[in-house]
Amino acid sequence: MWINNVPAGQKTEVALRWVKALPLRNQTIKNPVVRVGRHQVTLPVKMSPGMYLELDQDCKLYSKEGKLLETVVPSGAIPVLQKGENKMEVEYRSGGSLTPRADVTVMIKGGN
Repeated sequence: MWINNVPAGQKTEVALRWVKALPLRNQTIKNPVVRVGRHQVTLPVKMSPGMYLELDQDCKLYSKEGKLLETVVPSGAIPVLQKGENKMEVEYRSGGSLTPRADVTVMIKGGN
C-alpha cells in the first residue's frame, strides 16, 4: 500500500474495506493480522472464499452475498498512520495445504 501526497503535519485516517477471501479455491483464511509499522490488530475470524470484512470504527464480517454474519472484536488497537512513509502488511493463516490469496482495499479519510 502506498499513500501519496499527505501534507506534513496533517492527520490522515485509514479505514479498511473489503478484506476479502478470493473465490479461486475453496480455501479459508484464518485470523488476518493488519500491521502498520510496529502496531498491529488481529481479526479473529475464519473466512471462506467470497466473505469480506469491513474495519472502520467497528469490524463486521459479511457473507459473499453481503449478509452480515457477525460483528468481530479485534485483538489490539487499529493501527494509525504516522507522518511520512508507512509500511503496511497483512498476513493470515490458511485452512489447508494451498496458499490462499486475499484482496485488501484501503480507504483514507482526511489529510486534505
